[in-house]
Amino acid sequence: MSMGTVGFGEFFEAVTGHQPYVWQSRAAAALVAGVPVGTIAAPTGMGKTSLVLAWVWALARDLDRQAIEGGPRRVALRYVSVIDRRVVVDATADLARGLAEMFTTALASPAAVPEPVVEVARVLNRLAPDAAGPLEVRVLRGGMDSRPEGPRHPAAATVLVGTIDLVGSRLLWRGYGVSRGRRPIDAAMVGADSLIVLDEAHLAAQFHTTLAVLDRQTAAEPGLAGIPARQLVTMTATPEDPADVFDWAAEIERNPAVATRQHHRRAMTVELASSTGKAETAMKDWLKKTALERQCIVCFFNTATAARDAAKILTARKDLDGRAVLLLVGGMPDLARTQAMDALAPYLSGASPQQRATATPVVICATQTLEVGADLDADMLITPIASVAALTQRLGRVNRIGARPDGHILLFAGTDPDPVYSDAHTIAAALTRHHPATAGDLTDQLTALPTTGTGVTAVLPRHVFDAYLATAGSPNEPDVGRWLRTPQDERTQLQVVFRESVRDLTDDQTLCDHLLRWPPRPEEIWTIAGNGQDLVWPSATKTLRAVVIDTADSRPPRVLTHRPHPRPGEVYVLAPAPAEKMGMPGFELVKLSV
Repeated sequence: MSMGTVGFGEFFEAVTGHQPYVWQSRAAAALVAGVPVGTIAAPTGMGKTSLVLAWVWALARDLDRQAIEGGPRRVALRYVSVIDRRVVVDATADLARGLAEMFTTALASPAAVPEPVVEVARVLNRLAPDAAGPLEVRVLRGGMDSRPEGPRHPAAATVLVGTIDLVGSRLLWRGYGVSRGRRPIDAAMVGADSLIVLDEAHLAAQFHTTLAVLDRQTAAEPGLAGIPARQLVTMTATPEDPADVFDWAAEIERNPAVATRQHHRRAMTVELASSTGKAETAMKDWLKKTALERQCIVCFFNTATAARDAAKILTARKDLDGRAVLLLVGGMPDLARTQAMDALAPYLSGASPQQRATATPVVICATQTLEVGADLDADMLITPIASVAALTQRLGRVNRIGARPDGHILLFAGTDPDPVYSDAHTIAAALTRHHPATAGDLTDQLTALPTTGTGVTAVLPRHVFDAYLATAGSPNEPDVGRWLRTPQDERTQLQVVFRESVRDLTDDQTLCDHLLRWPPRPEEIWTIAGNGQDLVWPSATKTLRAVVIDTADSRPPRVLTHRPHPRPGEVYVLAPAPAEKMGMPGFELVKLSV
């Protein structure tokens, strides 16, 4: 077998054990031909993460064609996946690492790996024989056990997975946590010879705009010889453009089992509970009094405080008969998040029916952190009315791939305005009028409703971008964060660690020396969204004492006595405060999650 005879279906099945979906095959064909893919509108559970397999196969086929026919390369050397949820960053990275390990094994022991994988590995290895392996995988996100680092080998095929802040800042030559001397290297590694895949693009309107502006500004400029231009692919399960319709007919024609799965998901029962006051209050009352019969129940809340309160209510119940209670909110330290996800392993879509049947029953209280990409496959979903996009994503966490002919959805609608979703009241009124009985009815009604805008996006002026090209920077330049997120986007992140030493060590230098010797570990780092930062800093500035640690090591730790303007890439160490004073789950969350 040679690379020229390895079809995408053969390669995909060799890696995953099953044939690709039609949309995946179409994407692979477009990539290998050098044709822009554009937007991929694939529903939940239809394998969007596996687009990386289409890219790696297309790159290998293109390199083989180039070796035989000559001419410029059509497929980018680097696959840059940008996802604004840490749990999805890790899931995508795990898939890429598994692929990289398979390639390494293919070179060392070809007989142990399917032949299509061996051929792809051999072609990729010719790119950079001195690299660590045929495929390099790097992760850029907060809360890691070492400083996030971009690609190491400029000639190696690379999968780079990261969050908007860490990938976007590098693209704009101001990488968070990156030294000045490293800025142009990281900018080139991210921005040149790359296929940028923006997952759930509706959550990243400002970054999407910035990418589009940069591409327009550079389109008329001469590119690098032999290197394909940067290409942007957007992926979403909730497309805003009516033209981006998923081709169910083609998928069912290739695999009739898809029709059964689709039927199971659309047939799930829906119940709408209306009440006066706050929807989340009604949810908590329901959880306090109602018998929990389903094995895996996921309860979404629109605020972290409500999720924490619900978890407390459930743990206080005496009639749960051993049912586990898990709390999952955004920004959890790795230790708590990993332990919680390990407990949910039997309820992920890849688990066997036997694993699920023998697992401990569980109820999960979660915020938006589980909406996107999490592979949870619950039996019942309970949620207050939220935005159209949020509800669509939450529906994807129950009977996720339609493997079972059951599933139940309970929606709560209140009369009070929602603190997060301004359109929740309008959506609740529409659903109350039509009263959907099944998930299919609910999905159709949500699709017909208008979506809420994500705020006004700013256009990056060319002269501002040109100013960023000066590596040293200027104190008068605008922070690149403005081009990554809208001012209305409250997901801008702050990394916080709580240490008793901040209170106990009164001498500033002693405290800084102590933190240099015992620096923060990822297991204890909280990543707090913008809407929670006001609750982190003490309201009385005279009581503030914190240490800021620059992860780029460009300056030593320093003690702050006034509220700073936080920059991503910095870690703030504060004395622990009671969770109720912070308004955050705090250490109570960790206790509930383990």
